[in-house]
Amino acid sequence: LVQGRNVSVPPFNNNSVLLDGALCTIILENVLNNATKHGCPGNADVWFHVEQTPTIAPRQKLVFKVTNRADPAKPRISGDLLVQAEHGPVQRTSGALFDGFGLQHIVMAAQTLGMATSLTQDGDVVTFEASIDTEIVADPDSSLEARAPFPVGLRICCIDDSAVARRLVALHVSRHFPGSTVQQFGDTLMDVQRFKEAVLSGADVAILDQNME
Repeated sequence: LVQGRNVSVPPFNNNSVLLDGALCTIILENVLNNATKHGCPGNADVWFHVEQTPTIAPRQKLVFKVTNRADPAKPRISGDLLVQAEHGPVQRTSGALFDGFGLQHIVMAAQTLGMATSLTQDGDVVTFEASIDTEIVADPDSSLEARAPFPVGLRICCIDDSAVARRLVALHVSRHFPGSTVQQFGDTLMDVQRFKEAVLSGADVAILDQNME
């Protein structure tokens, strides 16, 4: 999640828990992307914390927290921003931390997981928190062959107008399909034609966003 980003991560316990990894990644990718992108220029000071509090064994409260310095040139974060996102994409001119569809995706994924979320600003510090009561489990089987009976070395083409979604696809491909490569398209309208040409020139898998803008 923090690879390629200027994000500080304090030490935390390394446990396996019962959570949907894809939905958690959607939330945290969007949060970290917006914190680094819309924070204070040159000094966003982004921190990613994972806090664990035992409840009734083997359960525990898990909290994901992302903080960053706000851009002083933009309005403060409003306390009802997450509530607004429940009713559709948030259109904001400030861009202090979140904007557009990203915040809506965060809220939808969190609701599906049953996560409690909050977004606040205290002085020049913006804080996002997502918490959930979950269960510690034994380390899952790390055998890629057992979990992913796909051929090695697949050539995958992905088109999506969301940079976060493209990054998410590439992350999961590298993790679960060793030796495969992902060509990413979607930055501009011209990428549509480039994507079709790349797929027809020998791609093994084509992944398309069903709601491209």
